[in-house]
Amino acid sequence: MNTPITQKMALILSLVVATCLAPPALVAQTGAQAHEEPTPEISWNTDANGKHYVTTLKISRLVATPNWTDSDEHPPLSPRKALAAARKVIDELEPYGKDAQLNSPTLKLRDDSSGHWFWVVYFSPNDFRRFQSTFPVVVLMDGSTVQPARGYKKGFGGGVQPKLEQSKGARAK
Repeated sequence: MNTPITQKMALILSLVVATCLAPPALVAQTGAQAHEEPTPEISWNTDANGKHYVTTLKISRLVATPNWTDSDEHPPLSPRKALAAARKVIDELEPYGKDAQLNSPTLKLRDDSSGHWFWVVYFSPNDFRRFQSTFPVVVLMDGSTVQPARGYKKGFGGGVQPKLEQSKGARAK
């Protein structure tokens, strides 16, 4: 039975099936919304001198840096160079204030479980009673750093939450 209605239904059904099976790039070109996966990342949160900082390393950026393989005796970026790069970030941000005295930093090598390594340099102030946190600076194996951003991370203690604007006519309780 080949009626015009049956032919239209068959055409519509074939278009729906073709759209579902098409590669995402083709679907995007036709105007349909392609589902995008979130970008994997590693984040560090810290409070310093009443300010909250979030450092976020996107894995896509990490995998674009030189790799430290098992056959290499030393990592592509030496600890001394990683420390120098991290100190520049601390000197620019001054997270504990301009005159804060810092303890010796701690350097840690980390990887993303696929063999891509990076440095995390932790700074802490001498006055730990006043400032009770360390400040991480992420240094990649190409010598670049991940810039910490001021912000508030929901669900993380500390930081300053943004004030909510009250609408006109709303009463304060």
